[in-house]
Amino acid sequence: MAPDWKREPCLGCANLVKRSRGGWVEIVGTRSGSWLIAYPVQAGLALQAGRKDVPNETIFLLGTSHLDCAHEAARRIRSGDFTFVSDLCEMYVEHSRHQDIPPLHLPSQPDNCVFCDRLDWSQLTKEHVWPEWLQRQFISRGARFAQNGKGREVSPNAGPMASVCLNCNTRWMSVLENDVKPLILEMWKNPIELTKSDQEILATWAFKMSILFDSLSETPLIPRGLAYDLRVSRKPSQGVWVTASLFVAPTQLATARLRPLTLAARDKTKPNEPNGLCVTFTAYRVIFQVVILFEDGIFDFEVRQDFQELLTPLWPITEAVQSWPIGGFDDSAAQDLAEWLLHGQ
Repeated sequence: MAPDWKREPCLGCANLVKRSRGGWVEIVGTRSGSWLIAYPVQAGLALQAGRKDVPNETIFLLGTSHLDCAHEAARRIRSGDFTFVSDLCEMYVEHSRHQDIPPLHLPSQPDNCVFCDRLDWSQLTKEHVWPEWLQRQFISRGARFAQNGKGREVSPNAGPMASVCLNCNTRWMSVLENDVKPLILEMWKNPIELTKSDQEILATWAFKMSILFDSLSETPLIPRGLAYDLRVSRKPSQGVWVTASLFVAPTQLATARLRPLTLAARDKTKPNEPNGLCVTFTAYRVIFQVVILFEDGIFDFEVRQDFQELLTPLWPITEAVQSWPIGGFDDSAAQDLAEWLLHGQ
């Protein structure tokens, strides 16, 4: 297995792992499985199996697995289920007392990659917040794009561009755009049934969009750890809720409203600083709302009853199939949706 692999069999389930699609880990360790590391499983975290100390023997890149198959892959390696080829890629462990680990609870820096914090000017690109395929759809429907500045409200134009590294931009983000494009175009035109896979793709895309919108605001709020986790798992994190509805008679093809949230977890006092963000944005005939909580805990919040009857839940996935659409918002109701109050705020 080469370090720059693109497709490899999963060591857990034997199905194909695609580097640019879905969450995956690389597994490094001894041939016997006496010491194994699977990484990355979450922002700043790896999965270790076997002895805790680094063995005094050669370590190899053994293969890869789907993120959800990491434990099974480690079990199979330790059980001796594999006979590895002789020319495995050798790996080395660097011992260091000082590790430069960025604080995952803080937003990414403006000139770093939003999703992996890469700071390599030769690898950084500028990603359109509104993807080019969507901009072309807007233009074909009469949109005109003008430059504007940063702010808590973002309008569609060729100007808003976020710092994203070449690796993220041309790999998993490109695949995500290709996956979501036919879904959104179909949602604009016809009633459809959204499968679990469809719901996950739409929710992942909406979460990605929310992170990019936030990165362009004057005061970004989303912790870099949540953006890292999206790159690793290719799906929304725990503590993220995504809903969508039909947007009827829109006067603007695309808008985004970001609202900081200050919520008290159950049995805790209300924090002084925002610990969440509500992002409401439109993409022509679809309006998305993404609620992102930055900390663990049990939060009591509820959507207005009249809104709840119009919104299709996308994440967390609650139904195998969701009918689209179940309702719709006009411009006025969309403004109200962006301002809905959470219990305890």
